[in-house]
Amino acid sequence: MRRVHGWLGAESNDPDDGAPFVGVRLTYDAASYSVDFMIDTGSDATILMPEDAHWVFDDHYFEMDFRSHPESVPLQGIGEREIYMTPLEATLVLTDDTDSPIELAQRIWIAEPLPDYRSEEGNWLVPSLFGRDAIRPGEFELSYVNRTVTLIRPENE
Repeated sequence: MRRVHGWLGAESNDPDDGAPFVGVRLTYDAASYSVDFMIDTGSDATILMPEDAHWVFDDHYFEMDFRSHPESVPLQGIGEREIYMTPLEATLVLTDDTDSPIELAQRIWIAEPLPDYRSEEGNWLVPSLFGRDAIRPGEFELSYVNRTVTLIRPENE
């Protein structure tokens, strides 16, 4: 089995609290971007949230048509309002504990920004989500006692 180590990041003011994160190289259109994803076992999909999407797409992010793209879908459960997501075929590159890459070619989703300008409000404050689609077919271990986060991937990946 191959192990990818993450970390516990502060998502609140409580120093004993922490959300599990993993560092990923997102490769898209011959470019590569470093993105920290929060591991979310409650999310079916891997979602690039506004702050990171703006980092990847720059101001072209604001030109995306989230509402009428033929494959856009509504996203519920984040914030007060329904937002839409549009798909992106990308490669997520994780690095295992031997510094070897693990490439996950898959569809991820880009979340519509609310508000529709760069802000310290709305879903701009929500970290990008590493969902169950990216965790499978592996395992996820979390220890608040040892403060460790580990993704375990099959050897043949």
